[in-house]
Amino acid sequence: MLSHQADDTINAVKKDTSDMTIEWVLDSASDCHVRTNKEILINLRFNDGPMVFDWEGKASQYTEQIGEVELIVRNETTPHAMNPLSLSNVLFTPIGTTNLLSLDRLEQDGWDFRKF
Repeated sequence: MLSHQADDTINAVKKDTSDMTIEWVLDSASDCHVRTNKEILINLRFNDGPMVFDWEGKASQYTEQIGEVELIVRNETTPHAMNPLSLSNVLFTPIGTTNLLSLDRLEQDGWDFRKF
C-alpha cells in the first residue's frame, strides 16, 4: 500500500480511485514517474524533455507525452483515512509492464520514507 502519514511519509505502494485500484511500484532506480495507461493522466501534453530508456534499456519511442496524476492513497497510521498525492511530469508509455513511482522524485518533492 502507498500510504501517506501526517508527517509526509509514504509507507508503500497502491493507488485508489473510488471503486478502482491501480498498482504502482516504488522504484529507487527511476528518475521519473511512469504511467502505462492514459486513463488517469490529466493535462496530457507532448514531452520535449530528455530521452527516456525503456525497461529493456532501449531508447523509448513512446515517451513523447507527459501529464499529471492525482492519487488518493490510504493512510495506514489513521484507520480509513485517505490522503491526496499529486504527481507532475508523469511519463506515459503504453509498452511498460507496470506503473512506476520514482523514489528520487518523491524525495525531491519532500516525501520521507521509513520502514514499517
